[in-house]
Amino acid sequence: MFSSSAQQLSSSDKNYLIEETDNSIKCTIPVNTPNFYDFCKGIDHLEIKGVIDSFVSKKLAEYGVKQNIERYDIGEMVKNSCDSFVSKRSVEIGTNLEILVNIKRENDAVIVKFKDNGKGLDTPGKFFKVSDIVNQSWSSKTYKFFGGNKIGLEQMNRSIERQGGTMQLKKRKNGGCAVYVKFFSDNKTNAKVVDDQVNVNEKQQNEPENCSIM
Repeated sequence: MFSSSAQQLSSSDKNYLIEETDNSIKCTIPVNTPNFYDFCKGIDHLEIKGVIDSFVSKKLAEYGVKQNIERYDIGEMVKNSCDSFVSKRSVEIGTNLEILVNIKRENDAVIVKFKDNGKGLDTPGKFFKVSDIVNQSWSSKTYKFFGGNKIGLEQMNRSIERQGGTMQLKKRKNGGCAVYVKFFSDNKTNAKVVDDQVNVNEKQQNEPENCSIM
């Protein structure tokens, strides 16, 4: 559940709602024009990127994760959501573009999940990797207001992998796409150091007195 004390950010040229809980942040952008071009033009994706980036960075630090998702990559995720939402070149007043980010611990890992209610991707199977879609051609019926040919996803995937994380995509049942980023928390590293030290101590105790461990 999202708190009732959600903060709404609005001005003469943009209007969106930010709702935040301990582990989630949701951005709702209402459609106030039937023109998909005007709708996209009115979205302040830079400001939304900043809000989501601050939340993700803060939560990962709280979970003891040293790795992070680049601010640029979060901006690309926001752009992809906008493109997907207007991909049919039509929007309906009264509907909303929704971008949800959820962060949770799962065993020794921390999962960051991005999801939206756009069109999603025409990819067989429920889960897939970025490599499964980068060679697909955009349909002539698909409009990309912010442009891009999945290059942003490729770059994000490389950045995540360089940091020792993994990235996977999921086709949502009711439309839209979800991106899962998995990082291992620093606690796992600390636990490994402790285990290694215990093993060394046990080995030292079992060594003859005239032996030393270098």
